[in-house]
Amino acid sequence: MSNEKEIFVIGHKNPDTDSICSAIAYAYFKNQISKSNCYKAKRAGEVNSETQYVLDKFGVKAPEYVDNVRNQVKDSGLKEAERVSKDMSVKKAWELLSSKRESTLTVVNDNGGLEGLMTIGDIAKSIMDVSGGRALADAKTSYKNIVETLKAEVLAGNIDHKTATGKVIVAAANPDLMEESIEAGDMVIMGDR
Repeated sequence: MSNEKEIFVIGHKNPDTDSICSAIAYAYFKNQISKSNCYKAKRAGEVNSETQYVLDKFGVKAPEYVDNVRNQVKDSGLKEAERVSKDMSVKKAWELLSSKRESTLTVVNDNGGLEGLMTIGDIAKSIMDVSGGRALADAKTSYKNIVETLKAEVLAGNIDHKTATGKVIVAAANPDLMEESIEAGDMVIMGDR
């Protein structure tokens, strides 16, 4: 069968005769009743002399040795997380996670290579962990993502640049007072008063 799954039957580590014989018998039994899987007896240790004598007496080969029986990610049954670009805005990531009722996104580069994971917890932390108005600059957030998130319009500056050095200032005070606190590289967000 083409979709047949291979399943190993292994006794305990450092196996004795009971462990080896049980693995052989159970694999044989499962193969007799299974219609979709192939069961193979394996061992997780060396065959001792007593066990080898029993196997030789009945003309049965010792199962192959398996040196690692730890679970692997592929064995976990986890489904693959949604893949997203590393340039996606936090807002879009939040919307995607919410709409799919998922908790993790796989962040990939332009070649599809893994860059990392983004979780709901990461997003919550980024929102709560504000560093003196410089969070967007520290994250090198693109103006494009900020404009998209705020549904805003760029009045001055280049939408493709990053906020590499400045802080975010909301222009809600008197313009004369604002002038004193704005420095080169800052991003000023204004309403339409």
